Amino acid sequence: MNTLKLVVAMNNKIRKASILFLLLFVSLCSYAQSNGHKLTNTEAVSLAKKVCFGDKYDYYVCENLYVNPYVNGIERKGEYLMVFVDKMPLAAWNHPCNYVYIENARHSGGNQIYVDEAYEPPVDNPRKIVGDHNHPSGNGLLKVDYPLKGQSVSKLPANDKGQTFAVILNGGMNSDDNHENYWYDCSFFYTTLRNVYDLPKENIKVLMSDGTDPSLDLKVFCSENLKISSNLDLDNDGEPDIEYAATKENLSKVFSELATTITPKDQLVLFVVDHGGYDSDNLLSSYICLWGKDVRLYPEELSEMLKGINAGYMTLVFGQCNSGGFIPCLQADNRLVMAACKDNELSFCRMEEPYDEFVYQWTSALAGCTPYGDPVDADYDKNGVVTLLEAYRYAEENDGYKDGDLSFGNIREHPMVSYLEGTNIEDLSLSYIPNPVELIFSDGSEHGKAPWATDAIALSPERDGIDWTNSNSDFSQSTDKSVVVKVRNRGVKPYSQADKSVSLYWSEAFYDTVSDSWRWDTPSSGDHSCGMFATATLDGTILPGRETSVTLEKKFDKKTAGQISSDNVGLNYRAVIYDTDKGVADRKATSVLKSVQAATYGNERNVFLANHDGAPVSYSLRFNVTGKDGDDLFRKAELEFSSSGITSHRYTLDGVKEDAANSGTFIIEGNGAEISGINMEAGECLATSLGCSFYADEAIPDTSFYNVAVSVTDDATGKSVGGENFIARRLPRKAINVVPER
Repeated sequence: MNTLKLVVAMNNKIRKASILFLLLFVSLCSYAQSNGHKLTNTEAVSLAKKVCFGDKYDYYVCENLYVNPYVNGIERKGEYLMVFVDKMPLAAWNHPCNYVYIENARHSGGNQIYVDEAYEPPVDNPRKIVGDHNHPSGNGLLKVDYPLKGQSVSKLPANDKGQTFAVILNGGMNSDDNHENYWYDCSFFYTTLRNVYDLPKENIKVLMSDGTDPSLDLKVFCSENLKISSNLDLDNDGEPDIEYAATKENLSKVFSELATTITPKDQLVLFVVDHGGYDSDNLLSSYICLWGKDVRLYPEELSEMLKGINAGYMTLVFGQCNSGGFIPCLQADNRLVMAACKDNELSFCRMEEPYDEFVYQWTSALAGCTPYGDPVDADYDKNGVVTLLEAYRYAEENDGYKDGDLSFGNIREHPMVSYLEGTNIEDLSLSYIPNPVELIFSDGSEHGKAPWATDAIALSPERDGIDWTNSNSDFSQSTDKSVVVKVRNRGVKPYSQADKSVSLYWSEAFYDTVSDSWRWDTPSSGDHSCGMFATATLDGTILPGRETSVTLEKKFDKKTAGQISSDNVGLNYRAVIYDTDKGVADRKATSVLKSVQAATYGNERNVFLANHDGAPVSYSLRFNVTGKDGDDLFRKAELEFSSSGITSHRYTLDGVKEDAANSGTFIIEGNGAEISGINMEAGECLATSLGCSFYADEAIPDTSFYNVAVSVTDDATGKSVGGENFIARRLPRKAINVVPER
């Protein structure tokens, strides 16, 4: 009976671990017993399968024999045929594999075999697959049919002629490991850039494997040993698109040339699909495998290459194994950095199609379809454009290896992303480039604040006597007013030009000041007083994502102050950011409104409900107490809405009752209460106020505030025309024992 002698060893060069030697005997009844005959490739793979126990592995036989090979530093005498076993065929390198050295002869004493555990494929020894394989194939067609030219994708206008530039990189290592899925990944992304987003050909630089060299550089999995030369035409338009071999020298050259072209108005996108690994012996760092033997690109090297590029934004997409290790070194305020997996994970190919899973999903989101034409909708906020972050979200959610259907054992990848939250990099897309410096007001709208109750305008507490973050000025105490305006840099680069100014305008309080009816930069507006409060230049530096405060002061003349005081009216404020040189303001993007009044008895201020249109209109008023304890107010207090003029109009009450003892006074009974169908003639104006009285029989241990939002809706259109927030302040006191009158 023939026997097989097996020794399992671990290559210390690739993986530091203890060495395990085993000796097994396997029956070889099917082999001839004559001596001196060499093993066939099929026989060698059959032996390898007996010791590797993997039906889902891919088995290759190296063309060149190994004579007296050294395994773990020990010379093994004889001639050996090496079977390379890829234990994770869907993963990019580096990952677990075996080198199976088999004594290349048949003899009655059995074949001695050494199994070497490794993490890299062999170099300098061509190999071909034997038997079935587990890797998806495009059958060497190298053609992507979708997305079609002119595919419909909604686009926002680019910022002031800013351009998108892209670099596509696939190293591939060598002709045995440059798998066709990398070509398809690059082709799909390139075609999306050209056909969907109309990027000029000259704005895209492609570095793939051996570049334009006609040598066989691409491994195709449709037969045992098919290699072809990469198709240079990535978008099937008959023109070559691959320009450079994927070497460090060429990559550095491309980035150096782009540094002379790209401006702060532009964005750069780097798209990487490739093999990668983690250098645990020397640099303790992830790396990208470029073309050639042991050519590695480390994060620090890539960071150095990118330093000279002064782009407004950079998006770096890494699809290789261990790609998460590139994030710490490359993250920056103006960079969106994505990785297919963590620094200690592998990235994987799809099981049925020749694409890598993460970049397949990401590119499909941007293209609006898969490369097979199936529609994809990644527009989560339904604003008509898919941002690069929305594409990441789609890819992460649909990555089958992220704890999904394709995940099992070590077969999993967890995508990662790094960016400066709260900045306009969240708006960045392949069709829209925001301003790298974007000043806005910290208005709280992202937290559900009403558009008339911004956090960006804060009233000084020194003289107002009411909490400065919630209430408006009280002219009965002083004509000197001080207002603080908070400005935030939503961009990704520091503001330091001092070319912007902030202006504050005031008006007597009207519900509809949210609409365009209030021309805040107009000194007067007919039926109410308004005008400029103050203006100031925005000096100093505002870092990305940070804010600064500007204090504006004004002394009202006695006539104006007296008019406002006699009307017992509140004030509304609007802040506007201007381009100082041009004197131009974007009314929608750079203006905010503060419309907040006191609602505590004794401090009520009138707010006017007016019809500024030239025709009759019907309004509805809706009442809501905001905050988690909003409903609690109705148990502790009575909320009254007053307007003596409203009773002469038609109206409908829902959750509101009229105070029988006081004409024009309405009791608000709960959240969502409405007074609807208030018919007003053109130019008509009604004074209103909101008051809150807390019940006397309950002790109040500490100060608290309740925010009552009154929103106004045009009944004909259903659209909000504005509103006002009223603050009810509850001060500490003991319970009051009220004795009823006799």
